[in-house]
Amino acid sequence: MQSHHACLDRFGCGLAKVAIAALIFMLSSSAVPRAEDGTPGPEPAPRATTPASDGAAFNFVLGSFVTAAGTDVAVSMYQIGRGTAREAAFGAMWQDSPVAFAATKSALTALFAYQLQRLHRTRPKAAFILGIAATGAESALVARSAWIARQAGR
Repeated sequence: MQSHHACLDRFGCGLAKVAIAALIFMLSSSAVPRAEDGTPGPEPAPRATTPASDGAAFNFVLGSFVTAAGTDVAVSMYQIGRGTAREAAFGAMWQDSPVAFAATKSALTALFAYQLQRLHRTRPKAAFILGIAATGAESALVARSAWIARQAGR
């Protein structure tokens, strides 16, 4: 018997679709604009330097995302190890191999963070908003895992 909601058995359920759409958007929009002959586009106008524009807020969001993603991996592996949950979507193939599971999810986190940093160079507001959305999605996954743990403990 599985301890997660039935809609998680199908790869969808809203949260996964939003995360995939955000990743595809970020990867497709992180390219540097170029002219058709391959020369770089015009340089953007310099902006006024403020504490918020120097990247401190973005670095905080990026750190929060990586922390939430790492917590998700740790809690997921703990729940799978206890036998109170099963991975239903992305990591289902690797859930019985903790090293491969953690390495794969960590590599995807690193790829997402790298692409988010690249996007931040050309579109800082979009990167900031996407980072907040990704952090919220990862935090929701951690909260769901905590809810499963609480239900299994009863």
